[in-house]
Amino acid sequence: MTLLEQCSPVAIFMGARRDLVDDIPVGNIAAIGGLKNIKSGETLIEPKYLDEMTAFENVKYVTTPVITVSVEPEYLKDFDTLKRIIQDMLIEDPNLQFNESPETGELLISGMGPLHLEVTVHEIKQRGIDVSTSKPQSVFKESCVLKSSLIASTSPNEKNSVKLRIERIDQETLQFFRSGDHKIIKPFKRLKQYLNDRTNLNAEEIDGYLNCDSNLNLIIDLATDSPLAEKQKAKIIDVIEKICLSGPLCNEVLTEIKITIESINISANDEESSISELTTMFFDAIKRGLDEAELVLLEPIYQTIIQLPPEMIKNALSVLAKYQLKVKEIVQDNEYQALIELLMPVRYSMEFVESIRDKTSGRAFWQNTFHSFQKVPSDVMDSIVSDIRFKKGLSW
Repeated sequence: MTLLEQCSPVAIFMGARRDLVDDIPVGNIAAIGGLKNIKSGETLIEPKYLDEMTAFENVKYVTTPVITVSVEPEYLKDFDTLKRIIQDMLIEDPNLQFNESPETGELLISGMGPLHLEVTVHEIKQRGIDVSTSKPQSVFKESCVLKSSLIASTSPNEKNSVKLRIERIDQETLQFFRSGDHKIIKPFKRLKQYLNDRTNLNAEEIDGYLNCDSNLNLIIDLATDSPLAEKQKAKIIDVIEKICLSGPLCNEVLTEIKITIESINISANDEESSISELTTMFFDAIKRGLDEAELVLLEPIYQTIIQLPPEMIKNALSVLAKYQLKVKEIVQDNEYQALIELLMPVRYSMEFVESIRDKTSGRAFWQNTFHSFQKVPSDVMDSIVSDIRFKKGLSW
């Protein structure tokens, strides 16, 4: 897809001064305004040098959005303006995520934690829109555990068919795609070498690599009976990406899914209805494959380090026991300070703050960093799924 944008005059920074120029000599700090489709960490390359140049290394973040709030403008007339402001902020802050709930119409902002979202809401107000927010909620995602059998599906008009398998991506392969490097490695020949060296994909799967989206869902095309044209590949990627935005359990985003297309036949004479037909066909196949591969709900986990006086360790451990948190290590280096390292589900973090302050009389300090997404314990999964479905109006 080619996007054409009109940029404002180019300038270079000379200290605090910005000077307009016709070209930018190597080594200067450039200012290019008006580019709405460029985000932090992306590299600008002239098209004629695309296959020769190596993009700058991707900007990497040690966390991922784990907390969500809904935001609502004070006046309905500001709804569209609020959406525009949030879209601008996504360009400035890649750690933010935004979507409009299809079930409730709410505007949902996800961030690294309550403080991150508080700062974001304050910035929205600074830009002229008064908003109210909901209580922060943990982000959840859906995935699978096992590998499905070969699932066959046909479009409603019976002109298209597909056979595919669903499984969870292995950890080594996941680690490579989580780094984001696959988005900047060009041409495909070089990407194939990276996939061979740094993932567990076999040679056939590497040749059939189609896409890995921002939610780490991988699409592999192994079909040899009817090779896909580039336009058809793009259409399939778009369809599957949209399907993966809403899982079967409770309409949460699908993640870490590997979709392997073993056979596919797409009618070339059905352009008008092809998107709806393909969507129905792939939705049916992916849903049945996920059911076979055992659907699970994933939740974000914090790695938390608590610093506190040694005499407060007993009080802190009583709080950890209340929430059944996993303690990794307790270290007492001296008579003045002790450290407790633990793993904590983000859904407990808001209540945990009040409890630990109360039990330690405010003498405990802690730091949360994102650790991973892990399976929700079986004894509470059904309850959490029911709560999510109720909040989204999917069940009563």
